[in-house]
Parts: sequence; structure tokens; C-alpha cells
Amino acid sequence: LLTCSASYNTNHWTMSWNNGAMMCDVMPTISEDGVDNAPTTDGPAHDANIEQLMVNMLEDRDKLQEQVEHYKHQMEDNNRRVRDLEKEKESLRRQFEMHTQNLPNVGPWLFIFGCLALKALLINNEKRRARRLA
Repeated sequence: LLTCSASYNTNHWTMSWNNGAMMCDVMPTISEDGVDNAPTTDGPAHDANIEQLMVNMLEDRDKLQEQVEHYKHQMEDNNRRVRDLEKEKESLRRQFEMHTQNLPNVGPWLFIFGCLALKALLINNEKRRARRLA
């Protein structure tokens, strides 16, 4: 079930859609021809509204700048961590090569042993099949 509510408070529309978790603030539409149904823009009330709007914008800008700085520091920390991990990986690779360089190369022998084992298995299966047929 989707419900929608709207309210107007000091030159700011707030519209809320409630479908479980979604809320949305919508600023009023500014007409292109300059004609509005809004109250007059003269007087101290209008000046106070503009001043408050500017203060809010500056506060939002400051919050965003703080977030940018926070994320910059996070990126620097992450980049430093990546460099450290790359150095550690390279060190471990060198250690592995140093410890395994003296081991015999058993790859070809394992292949030959596997081939001999497979040949023995095939011969064994043929002998069983021959016994069953006899």
C-alpha cells in the first residue's frame, strides 16, 4: 500500500511517500516566466527566509566538505594498505621461491607414474572382463 502526503512550510514543500522505507523531499517548482503564486518578495520576512536558506546551504556545504575529507583519508589509508599488502605478497613469493628452489622437479615423474598406473588399471580391467566371458 502506497501513501503520499505533502505539506508546505516556509517556502519548502515536503512530500512523503511511504511504501516501507522511501521518503523524498521536493523543493517547489520555479516558474520560468517569473510569475508565481508565491507571496511578495519584499520585506524582512523574505530577507530572513533567504538568509536562512543561505545558512542552510553553507551548513550543507560544510558537511559535504567534511565527508569529502573523510573519504579522502579513507582512500589514502586504503591505498597505503594496498601498497603494504603488495609488498607482503612479493616478500612471501620470494620466500616461497627460495624454499622450493632446492626441491626436485617431480612433475615429469608424477606424469609417468600416472600413465603407468592407468595402464595397469586398464590391463586389470581387461583381465576381469576376460574372466567373465570365459
